[in-house]
Amino acid sequence: MERDLKAVPFESIYIYRPSLLDGERKEKRTVEKISNAVMKVINPLLFGGMKKYRSIKVETVANAMIQNSFATKNGIFVYESDQIQEIGQPVKQG
Repeated sequence: MERDLKAVPFESIYIYRPSLLDGERKEKRTVEKISNAVMKVINPLLFGGMKKYRSIKVETVANAMIQNSFATKNGIFVYESDQIQEIGQPVKQG
């Protein structure tokens, strides 16, 4: 899908590759809940090149998408989970 999307002549394309999404869902997903619980323990152990495998809050992904929607960059941009984490942090006011 990414390959086909990159072939479309849009001015800007943002591709997001989040790892395991951490958030509430209406449907029951037992394995996902267990995975998120395990990742809460494992996340701090993932550093360097492994940071992109940390679970990520759905709100963080949404914030990153919103932040990028205001950007005026042309081109194709691919964001791994650790990059999404950096972009999607709430802006501190003060």
